[in-house]
Amino acid sequence: MSRWIVLALFIIPSLFPMAIASVESQARESNEIMSLHTPSEVIVHRGEMSEVFFTTHNIADSVQTFTANIENVSSGLSITGLPLNYTLVENHLQQLKFNVTASGSSEYGSTFITLNITTDMDSSFVVSQILITIAPQSNLTFGVSGISTFTVEAGSRTSVAVNITNNAILNDNITYDIYSTSTFNWGWTMNETSGNNAFETLVPGQLSYVFVWIDIPEVIDGAPLQGQGPQFTLKAVSGLDRALSQWSFNLIYDSFRNASIDFAEPDLELAPGEDGRLEITLRNTGNVDNRMNLTMQAIDENGDTLNGFAKSDRFENDGWTVALFNGLEDQFLAPNQSRTIEIGFQSPVQYSGSINVRFFVFALGAYERTYSIDVGATIVRERAGEASLSTAGCYDLLPLQSCNSTIEVTNTGNAIDYYSLELLSAPAFVDVSVPSTGIEIANSFSDQFPDITITASNDSIAFENGNVSIAVNFLNSEQLQIINIPVKISPVINWSFENVSEEIDSKGRLSIVMTLRNEGNAFDGLIVQLQSSHSTEMAFIPPFIAIVEEGVEHPRSFEIDDIPIGANFTLRAWVEIPVDQQANGTIWINTTVRSKFSPEIEFIHTSSADYKGIPWQPAAGEDEPLIDFAQIMSTTWLVLKAWSFVILAIFVSSMLLLKANTDRITRKAEEAIKSELYAQKNKAPEQVDDWMGKFSQRSQQPEIESALHVQKEHFEQAFTSRAGVSQPATQPMEPSLRDAAATVLEVHDTANVKMGADELLGTIEQHGIAIPHQANESLEVKSNETDMTTRHDPQQILGEPPVAESVSSVPLPKSIPSAPDLDDLDI
Repeated sequence: MSRWIVLALFIIPSLFPMAIASVESQARESNEIMSLHTPSEVIVHRGEMSEVFFTTHNIADSVQTFTANIENVSSGLSITGLPLNYTLVENHLQQLKFNVTASGSSEYGSTFITLNITTDMDSSFVVSQILITIAPQSNLTFGVSGISTFTVEAGSRTSVAVNITNNAILNDNITYDIYSTSTFNWGWTMNETSGNNAFETLVPGQLSYVFVWIDIPEVIDGAPLQGQGPQFTLKAVSGLDRALSQWSFNLIYDSFRNASIDFAEPDLELAPGEDGRLEITLRNTGNVDNRMNLTMQAIDENGDTLNGFAKSDRFENDGWTVALFNGLEDQFLAPNQSRTIEIGFQSPVQYSGSINVRFFVFALGAYERTYSIDVGATIVRERAGEASLSTAGCYDLLPLQSCNSTIEVTNTGNAIDYYSLELLSAPAFVDVSVPSTGIEIANSFSDQFPDITITASNDSIAFENGNVSIAVNFLNSEQLQIINIPVKISPVINWSFENVSEEIDSKGRLSIVMTLRNEGNAFDGLIVQLQSSHSTEMAFIPPFIAIVEEGVEHPRSFEIDDIPIGANFTLRAWVEIPVDQQANGTIWINTTVRSKFSPEIEFIHTSSADYKGIPWQPAAGEDEPLIDFAQIMSTTWLVLKAWSFVILAIFVSSMLLLKANTDRITRKAEEAIKSELYAQKNKAPEQVDDWMGKFSQRSQQPEIESALHVQKEHFEQAFTSRAGVSQPATQPMEPSLRDAAATVLEVHDTANVKMGADELLGTIEQHGIAIPHQANESLEVKSNETDMTTRHDPQQILGEPPVAESVSSVPLPKSIPSAPDLDDLDI
């Protein structure tokens, strides 16, 4: 009989599935003034009372009074706490309860009860169905009570097993679940699982084990710390009465030691002999306080360890020195705490090279987790410099004068360097001496080269200027900078008096003739003055190119411009020797020459002449030669010699003008003949017979007049009277004067041609182009004669004339367009 009772207990719960209680939609739609919330199922054991909670929400705009009552209660159940009246203000809710009790003889099973709610604002019911289940008592017990704690290792999978016993009198279908706030990955080691649940059926008194595996994550950035970890709750839900049994356990981390290299600066670039450091940032990534072990080792460029170098905190190799700084190993780091160490490099004094280092770190107690990073340093030579010029007097050089310039170089590179100078270019009028030895300068220091000497050449001309270009080079001729030294030639004012001649003529005048020569280096002008110690008549005979004050009969001063370098010109002056003095004496004459470029510089020539006082002068009746022919010849010769080039230029110009005038007269004669031919328009045209008769042969011979016979003596006398006495040959004309005369003639000829062209163009502009005479139409067309000489040999004494190729001549135009129809090209 008891078997059938047990079987009924298993079958009855399956006949009453779980139901969800809710307010009917029709009631809600008709009563939008409240809402009701009730549990979907209530479990009740025999002889026990269970509380049922429900919540009412007033969603109306005014206060409501509610009434709660229960209906459809089965015989095995009793309800207490209802009916119930309560009041809610608008938009408020309230939770209420009532009690359900099952009798000790109630049958196992499920039934529905109905909860009705009414309000004073609406008499219709709001109904909720609640499933009441009378279930047998379950009794599941875990083998461990309280909260358990397990220590786990990071990065491992941990298995957890716990026993559970069914102490009830019926078989129990158990559902297992695990709850945790962590994100650890976990799973079941059970026969029957689905999703996050595992299932198992236990008979009364049976003991079973629940197996769970959990993956423990790695310690990241020092978390979780040692002794910390998540809590898991294993839940067992009975299939008899939905009773929940649970067991909680904590998984805490064991100590985990680790380190990391978070940052390293780029490899160093050092100057020769320079030291530098690069930083490396370390971090304790374990979950306990710990110290770091720091070492380094020399490696080659391929990353292979060099022989003979063990791990250490300092070593030397190929002149390099490498050491750790701020790397004390007794410094503790908290989890996820960082520290910075430095690796220092000292480079050798050489212009190239590199070193590579491997840095090692591990947390004490975790040698198997050793980390490394490769760093290094390279020697980088930077060649640089700045050059500056210090010069004096080079912009005011005189011929054969020297100036000195100094170049100072500052080594702005990162190593000692060698510098030299190179002459790139220099003007032709200077000679430059550049030091051939270089200088060695340490970085950040300055030094000077020996002086650069610049000397002006002897034939340098004033105001010539230019730049002397000097290159400052490195040792391998690589150019650093170009320095330009400006140079300029200053003018030298120097005039010399040459061939000074002083004579007293028969008239009692002192004649002064001297040659001035420009010995300077500039095109210069002169201001010439004549001064005397006595008040007497005196004057210059200025050259034709001189500038003389207008209206002065006897100039005592004049100016000349732009006298070339090395050019000569003759200065002439005369001074009347005093004759009205009572005593004998000497007259002093100063010829002062000032440069126009530098008027403060004077060149003075002093002349003197003795004179006799009135008592000592010869009487007027004494025999004196009336004419001094020797003096006249001498003076004439000097004048001709001085003015020879001018006379020659005038003669050549006159001949050219005579030739031009002769050619002009010839052209005028030809034009007159042509005009006379054209003027015969009113005459009757000549008959062909008469015209041809002019060329008929005549038998008589032309009479030859006898030439006039002149005797030789008469011819010479007539020629001499016309041409004058023959003069001796003059000295050859200087090329510069001849060129000047030719230039003058060319300018005059060009001016005459332009003047004639202007007159012709003016006539054409006013009157138009002349129209050919109508008589031109009656002229016979004449064939062109291509021979240079026209032969007139009617007797053919010279033989048959050569047959010339026939050339058709261009006929004269029938009409000439008027001047307005012509353009410049037609003219």
